Amino acid sequence: MKFRILLFATIDSTNDYALSLAKEGIVEGTVVISDYQTKGRGRYKRTWVSPSGKNLLFSIVMRPLCRVNKVPLITHVTARAVKETLETIAGITSTLKKPNDVLIKGRKVCGILTEIHSRAQTIDYCVIGVGINVNSVRKQLVRGATSLFEETGIDYSKEKILTVFLKKFAHHYKLFFGHETMRIHPKGKRK
Repeated sequence: MKFRILLFATIDSTNDYALSLAKEGIVEGTVVISDYQTKGRGRYKRTWVSPSGKNLLFSIVMRPLCRVNKVPLITHVTARAVKETLETIAGITSTLKKPNDVLIKGRKVCGILTEIHSRAQTIDYCVIGVGINVNSVRKQLVRGATSLFEETGIDYSKEKILTVFLKKFAHHYKLFFGHETMRIHPKGKRK
């Protein structure tokens, strides 16, 4: 799987922008990243708060050839890739809280928002939004959250975390969805 990175200093929402690109037919594997979101959001339209430049905020456009009932599996694959990334980068053990959170010692370090567009029961495209608290300090975090910095006292490279995550995500995505997902889809080219 090849990824195409689109980087922004500020954007309203990486998910909203990625959804608009997906609707226009952009290639699978497009990753929208921003240092700051003015309208970041989580499930149930909850606000996702993150200080500028501190955390990893991104969304991935995917076009899985599967039915709508597989959406929770896409979220799980993403959470698993985050969990393994945290272990690789920081040596931190984390847990998955269904349906879309990654926790360290019971505190939220990552949230995932998966949104789809479907025809009948088949997914046309999906956007997977990921927010990982990387370098935020305690006063910048909402209640019940943590960051890699808070857990280890170390500043981390967001670029390195993203690189490791994308490798792990591609691996797990292929394991769960197989090479079938890489066929040509009517609404976007695959590589």
